[in-house]
Amino acid sequence: MKSFCVIGLGRFGLALAEMLAQARREVLIIDNDEKKVEAIADMVDTAIIGDCTDEAVLRTSGAADYDCCIICIAENINDSVLTAILLKEQGAKLVIARAADERHARVLEKVGVDRVVLPESDIGRRLGRQISYDGVQQYMEFSEDTTIVEIEVPQRWIGKTLIELDLRKRLNINVILHKKKNERKKGNSVDPQEKFASGDLVTVIGENKHITHLLDHLCQS
Repeated sequence: MKSFCVIGLGRFGLALAEMLAQARREVLIIDNDEKKVEAIADMVDTAIIGDCTDEAVLRTSGAADYDCCIICIAENINDSVLTAILLKEQGAKLVIARAADERHARVLEKVGVDRVVLPESDIGRRLGRQISYDGVQQYMEFSEDTTIVEIEVPQRWIGKTLIELDLRKRLNINVILHKKKNERKKGNSVDPQEKFASGDLVTVIGENKHITHLLDHLCQS
């Protein structure tokens, strides 16, 4: 998936939008709070201040044309459910929604949401995966099929370039960011001819099965 619409900029929605933007994906954000939208507007492709339960706002924004729409407004169940219904009516391909609890999740599923996220459960699962693999700094599933991980450069990669490693062909993964050791900024796009060094961090995206294979491979190293 290459384009995402993030609706609702609480802590969950903001973190999600930032991660997707860092992964160089096309991102649309929608929230009725002007300050929240302005705070992240420079990072994303399109930022809209508006009411997501307003059919006209969603239609004008073109939200349903994005590969994936993520509804992050769990605090107001009515708004969450109504937004999901409107997106589905407008032809959204894939709708993911955050739920406040199990009852909210069941309602979202009944109105056609493709995937429901329960943050506490998901965070617990993600933390378990993160701490079970050496060298994993961050682990994030943002769809049923795709995972992003930030890892320390494996020993076998040190002194080699992305071209030499040929990870896309060998492991079916893509390295999208490279952060040098002791570097404070979030990371740079990858130079395929630059050699990796000990202590560097890389952000990798791929299908869940391929990321799991990579992490299993690292554990065995």
